[in-house]
This record gives sequence, C-alpha cells and structure tokens, in this order.
Amino acid sequence: MLKHLLFINFVLQRIHLGDSLLKDVVYVIDRSGSVTGSNFNEAVNFIYMVTEYLTIGNDAFMVSIVTYSGSNRLEFALNTYSTNTSLLAAINGLSGTVTTGNTHTGEALQYVQSDILQISNGARTGVDKVVVVLTDGASNGAIDPGAAADSLRSDGVEVFAVGIGTSHLIELQDIANDPASYHVMYVSEFIYLCGLIPALVPKLGNYSDIIGYRNFNNPLEK
Repeated sequence: MLKHLLFINFVLQRIHLGDSLLKDVVYVIDRSGSVTGSNFNEAVNFIYMVTEYLTIGNDAFMVSIVTYSGSNRLEFALNTYSTNTSLLAAINGLSGTVTTGNTHTGEALQYVQSDILQISNGARTGVDKVVVVLTDGASNGAIDPGAAADSLRSDGVEVFAVGIGTSHLIELQDIANDPASYHVMYVSEFIYLCGLIPALVPKLGNYSDIIGYRNFNNPLEK
C-alpha cells in the first residue's frame, strides 16, 4: 500500500492537472454540528491537498468553495482566485470554521446550481463543471439531495460524493453520478480522508485510468 501511494504521488506530481484542461470545480463542504472543529480542519486539509495538484488559472481549473449546515455560505467564487498560491492560502484560511446546525445537503446543491455555477460568480461558458460534495451524515433538510443532484446533472454537471462513514451510503450514491463505484468515495473517519487523494485527483483531470485509481475509493485505512 505504501509503495503504491508513493508511486502515485510520483506520477501525480508529473501530470500537472490543468495543462490544456479547463474545468470549473465547486467543493461543497458540510459544516453541520455533527462535524467537530478538528474534523472540519481535516476536511479543509483534504481539499487543500487535492487542489495542490490542480493548475489554477483562467485557462485551467477555477475553484469555488461552499460550506453548508442549515444555511449555505459562499466562501469564495470561481473567479475569486486565479493562482495556485492565492487559492491555497484561501483554502487554508477556512481552518477554524465554526461548525453548527443541521445538514441541508439538498439545499446546498440547489444553491450551487442557482447561484454558484453562474456567470455572475465566475462560471465559464462551455467549460466542464464538477461538484464535489463532502459530508459525514444523512441530510435532514426539506430538499432531497438526490433530486437536487439530478437537476445539476441535467445541466451537464458531474457530481462526486465523498462520505465519512457509510450510514448514509445510499444517499451518497443518489447524489453522485453513475457509476457509483467511480463517483462515490468514503472513509470511516475524517483522519483518513487524505487516503482518497489518489482516487479523486486523477478523476478531476480525466486521468483516472492511468494506474488503477478506482481501487482507492475506499482505501485501506490501517
């Protein structure tokens, strides 16, 4: 396992995801009361490390982050940061976010479609759109997350679901694009999230078939 991870890291450093590749990526991160402050920081670290492998710029990847609980909060829009350095600093700045409230995942996805993936918030015409949802539990809002994700898909958006725990696995599968074996990733605890980096990074850049990344959707955790 360790040798495989080291080899993957070696390859990822040479892919330079974003070269000649344009994508708008929105991370949707659960900050509800079930997520402790330290666990939210683990989620931020995971997003930071994934994004380190992306080339950021107007002619490459652009990234937005939405956090949610019983309400939605745009942390920054797709066109807020156009360099790796500034974007990574902004992501790192999310550490220490106060977590509280419900888990309205459906409402968050609806918000992403209606407000974030819009030209007014930096979405680019004719560019592939990706949403990555990270949550630790089942939604308890009024809007069905699967239906909200289906609406995103009707606009051509590719949706990935990253779960902590498996009690809400069916919901994760409803949120994610088909096949679920490709678009759903999960771990048992937040501290293991970084083990999913080899699964997610190549998929964001359409390089997932290079060295068998699908094996890391549920990595060996110990």
